[in-house]
Amino acid sequence: MKTEQPKRVLVVEDEVIVAKDIARKLERWGYAVTEKVHSGEDALKSIERSCPDMVLMDIRLAGELNGIETATVVRDQYGVPVLFLTAHSDEKILAEALGASPYGYLLKPFSEKELHTSIQTALNIHSMEVALRQALMTAERERAKFEAIVSGIGEGLAIFDRDRRFVYQNAIHKERVGDRSGSQCPDGCEFGKAVCDDNCALSRSLRTGTIIRSEEQVDTEDGTLYFDVTASPLRSHSGEVIGGIRLVRDVTERMRYMEQRGKLLEELYDSVSRVKQLSGLIPVCASCKKIRDDGGYWGKVEEYLGAHTNAQVDQSLCPDCTTRLYPEEGPDCERKPAALSDREKEVLQWVGRGKNNWEISKILGISERTVKFHVGRIMARLDAVSRTQAVVLAMELGILEREQTT
Repeated sequence: MKTEQPKRVLVVEDEVIVAKDIARKLERWGYAVTEKVHSGEDALKSIERSCPDMVLMDIRLAGELNGIETATVVRDQYGVPVLFLTAHSDEKILAEALGASPYGYLLKPFSEKELHTSIQTALNIHSMEVALRQALMTAERERAKFEAIVSGIGEGLAIFDRDRRFVYQNAIHKERVGDRSGSQCPDGCEFGKAVCDDNCALSRSLRTGTIIRSEEQVDTEDGTLYFDVTASPLRSHSGEVIGGIRLVRDVTERMRYMEQRGKLLEELYDSVSRVKQLSGLIPVCASCKKIRDDGGYWGKVEEYLGAHTNAQVDQSLCPDCTTRLYPEEGPDCERKPAALSDREKEVLQWVGRGKNNWEISKILGISERTVKFHVGRIMARLDAVSRTQAVVLAMELGILEREQTT
């Protein structure tokens, strides 16, 4: 077991007999006397040499520096506690002495018990101050580390107490909504709500003790702003929810990009669907129904359509021809309605109302990719080459009613 070293004490006293008596008592109590000096200048030199744990200082000293001036230097440069010993009780001198922030003030003559108690008290106070300074430095380092971490997140972060009162904001959050320290939601709510209901992400997280994610949007003069919000509970060591953390990520640029992308894709789709559409007068033979191209060649209808459009010709019979050529099939040879799912009917209904894929995805609460998948299946089931044709065929087959597309 490591033995604790005795505390080292410097005695600064211009009366030799008094200095020796004090040193003898200190050694009897277990202290180590580093030196006995008579002036302030010698005291500063001794501190440089021996680094004592404490200084017993008389106010009246020989030399240019008195005890109060010397104690001030000791405090500012070395941080060593000083206990004043003096025979002067003048209030002016006492006020000057207290200005040097001593750890005690003993009037001569004093008893051994008073001296011993004063030294122990001064050393204990100094030890606690050192520990407090170290704790504050550690806390400051941890705070700086925490600030660096939350600032490095790159998103707005705020911490709330159990009553939804702001207790911390990182720099990004303050830049976005201002300093809301001490204010209570909704006063500091960045989503512009007049009344903060109990359904926001933070409220639900505090109530359920779970992580809640949500999407928020704010309408401004510059357009709609979009945010992803993640709220999580803050717990004590016992597991009790004592507050909450809210992380706000600005996704406005991403959402605007997705909107533009959806519109561009829709425009591209519509442009492609209009490519190679027939227009103008088409010369058709009144007898054989062949079509003449620009080179004067008369060809079959399917050849002409294949050369001038993206359509593929499917050879089939209309009801009249079927009845005429195959009377045994009966007069009512109608096309059976294609089998569409309920979701596909919903999508087709909104297509008939002129909505694009992005708008349909928002209405039905599904992704734009899913809408495109359904549109493709619908066109395949109805054997349609365009969205418009799919709607027309669906109405002809009774899958959609005409008022559903108005």
